[in-house]
Amino acid sequence: MLNGNLVIHEQKGKLGEKDKVIANQRIEIDCLEKKSQMLEFKCPAEDPKTELSVRRCIQVRMQDAVSDTRMN
Repeated sequence: MLNGNLVIHEQKGKLGEKDKVIANQRIEIDCLEKKSQMLEFKCPAEDPKTELSVRRCIQVRMQDAVSDTRMN
């Protein structure tokens, strides 16, 4: 019976660790979503109707996303 309790205790410990990882990932997702919304408004102040300004805006977003992943 003692062995069974030990196994249960170990499993609860592992679940607790996984819960912490999930909570940290949720926080990171929230931060990335907020940053993504901010980047949508961060496009260069060019004429939005031209194809080059749209490409430039996408390029800025992609560079920011790449730099974020390198920092993590």
